[in-house]
Amino acid sequence: MNTLIKRIRIIVCSVLLLAAASASYAKPYIALSLKQAEAGLRAGGGEAAMINRLGGITLIAGLVYDKESGDPIIVGEINTSDPAPLLDDVVVGLRARILHDEWPVVSIEPAKKTPETGKFKVRFEGNVAGTHYGRRLFEADVMLKKIGLGLIPSGIPGFASYYDLCTAGASKNPNGVVD
Repeated sequence: MNTLIKRIRIIVCSVLLLAAASASYAKPYIALSLKQAEAGLRAGGGEAAMINRLGGITLIAGLVYDKESGDPIIVGEINTSDPAPLLDDVVVGLRARILHDEWPVVSIEPAKKTPETGKFKVRFEGNVAGTHYGRRLFEADVMLKKIGLGLIPSGIPGFASYYDLCTAGASKNPNGVVD
């Protein structure tokens, strides 16, 4: 493994001191230096794909800022069954919070004429419109709406959709009278 990759995939762990947690709960974490990632991307080469996939991190646990070097460092876990987020998506999310002081949000909402047209309004916040991250947030909102309407299963045993709850409530109270 090349030295840049070795540096990017610094193994922080075995034990990341979780003050109250016992050693039996500690998980291995790795860290990705954003300064080293930037240098690797500028240099080009075969590491770019690994860097763009956060060095393999699939679950981001946090962000540490090294004051001495001025380096933001992403800390997280690797789970090979989960997809790794893209570095660009992380950057878009961080820019939303840090530069724009907004949460990255995409929400599909009814418009005044939705009952007539069937068209909804899509609200983007945090400058995520036109980005891969914005598209992924949009796709997630579509999926959540479908789950809420009972159109697709949630995959959570015992989960009742909003539609299921409304149907159950209507069957208990067919005249619409609330006690």
